[in-house]
Amino acid sequence: MYTDDVLSPNWGGLQWSEWVPLKDRKSIPNLPGVYRVRAKGVNHLFYIGQTGASLRGRLAALSTHTYASEMPFDDPHTAAPNLWVYLKEYGYEYECSAAAGTDDKRERMGCEDYLLWNHRATTGVSTQCNYGRFHEAYSKSSARVRGIRGLRLPEEIINPASGPSMDPLVLFNNPTDLDWMGLEWHPVVGSGIAPKTLSSLPCI
Repeated sequence: MYTDDVLSPNWGGLQWSEWVPLKDRKSIPNLPGVYRVRAKGVNHLFYIGQTGASLRGRLAALSTHTYASEMPFDDPHTAAPNLWVYLKEYGYEYECSAAAGTDDKRERMGCEDYLLWNHRATTGVSTQCNYGRFHEAYSKSSARVRGIRGLRLPEEIINPASGPSMDPLVLFNNPTDLDWMGLEWHPVVGSGIAPKTLSSLPCI
């Protein structure tokens, strides 16, 4: 049964694993798919991601860097510095859940994008660590090759990547309609191939 509850075991029509501590992922599938991370006691998600490798391995890497002694770099996992900061500031206990998916990267990324939109439409806020968002009181670490660690900013400086989310678009009509999602679209030109309808997209 489909549900819009972002924490439920069948959110988005997927079969999600149980919630387990980010540090203990033995029950997470060793398959490609999508995953979600929450902080206990918070009613929205902190991060939604996808991987074409092992979900268990990807979450193992995220855990290793999230619980590092100093802010991790922006790679190999871009969410790790974000989670690290919120852990340091608020002592959150992170949990993860995953849903096995396809080897097709386009379908996985489409599913990830749909889940991100659904989260915003359902909860009214974006996930805490997607879209380049970051804690207002910190700068974020660079890629490892640049070697710049993030740090706490002076009190008078606020990271512009923080702040509230924009209002989500409301699901309206089909992708081929010129008023899809309540926006004004130019007519499709070029290939003559009609886009898929919403009902044929993954995760819907």
